[in-house]
Amino acid sequence: MTYAHSALRAEGSTVPPLADGNIVVVTDGRAGHLNQCLGLAAMLGVDDPEIIPLRATLPHKLSKYLPVAWGYDLTSLSRLESGVVLGAGWQVSRLMRWLKRNRPDVFTVQMMRPSGNLKRYDVVVLPMHDDVGTWVNPGDHVIRTFGMLNRVRASLLEQEWTRWRDRLERCHEPRLALLLGGDSRHHKVDLEDYDALAESALTWARENKGSLLVSTSGRTPKDVARHIRRKLTHQRHVPVFWWSPDEGEEDNPYYAFLAGCRGAVVTADSLAMLSEVATAGKPLYAWGLTRLAVRKYQRLAALFERQRLLSPWQGRLRETTEVPRLADVETVADFVRKRYANRSGPSPDTKSEVILSGLMVVVIFALALLLYLLGSFYRGVSDCPYTGVEKLFLCGKA
Repeated sequence: MTYAHSALRAEGSTVPPLADGNIVVVTDGRAGHLNQCLGLAAMLGVDDPEIIPLRATLPHKLSKYLPVAWGYDLTSLSRLESGVVLGAGWQVSRLMRWLKRNRPDVFTVQMMRPSGNLKRYDVVVLPMHDDVGTWVNPGDHVIRTFGMLNRVRASLLEQEWTRWRDRLERCHEPRLALLLGGDSRHHKVDLEDYDALAESALTWARENKGSLLVSTSGRTPKDVARHIRRKLTHQRHVPVFWWSPDEGEEDNPYYAFLAGCRGAVVTADSLAMLSEVATAGKPLYAWGLTRLAVRKYQRLAALFERQRLLSPWQGRLRETTEVPRLADVETVADFVRKRYANRSGPSPDTKSEVILSGLMVVVIFALALLLYLLGSFYRGVSDCPYTGVEKLFLCGKA
């Protein structure tokens, strides 16, 4: 296993393109997962990879327990014969394993903790804040990262700042970016907490004659977003540029915010935005660390603090704006490029895995047969003219 121990690089460092690598991205539709894949693809030299959406043929809650060939449409994946396939998330990882088993020449790169044995993938990218358990014996094809991979690059920030600079003109220096996350299965937003953050940002801007660049996410509750927007924009002393997903993803100033801000305050519930600000090389401040009891969020914050990438927001910016820059994407791209150049393929499926898959099919068939027999028994008994013991023995056999 490789650790991204050299995750801090000078701005502008590059990774050579992936030689003869046709890159395809498999996505489950989650923006955070897709951005990780697109960021890595761009660093490998492909800015516009082919994207194959995951299509379940059955409800997700059912398909995740069934063999991949039963629960998903594999038409698009089946035509792949070679090249590099990127995927992120547990659901996609099952298809990546199927793809590698049926198309051995395809080079699979799986991000985040996958399903099954890690040896079934060519490369596995695991953030250090993910708890993979003591049972895992990763191997030299696994690389651990400080944060989450993302699309942030110097060229992208420069391009977006050029595109948005005129529209952001009224928000003068110094600019503070305020990036709001939202609800998740681990955490629910506290309106009073977000209100306190907004008040703190306004106080900083008034005292420093600055301005605010504010962005919510798709997870921010609507009532919370309305309240914070009203609080920030219904005052006359601080210039505020507000953006939310309701205004259209096709014209999103998020990367321009990262380019133009003096520093950024991110709610601690968003691992992706914390990683993106750190990758942009801007002073990063987290809000709500002490109130977030989820271990993986605490682990990421501790890792970033040890690397001098993050500080708790206490209402002021650090005097220096020179901070280390997170370079997970470059490190992983370099690792993938080297593994691809020396590829020999992961270990084949073990006998135990094949037996386990067969047993799963047998169990599913047995359960379906049992349900059919119980249904037949119930229909026979319900139509029976007898009562008592005669009903059970005379009609139950029909």
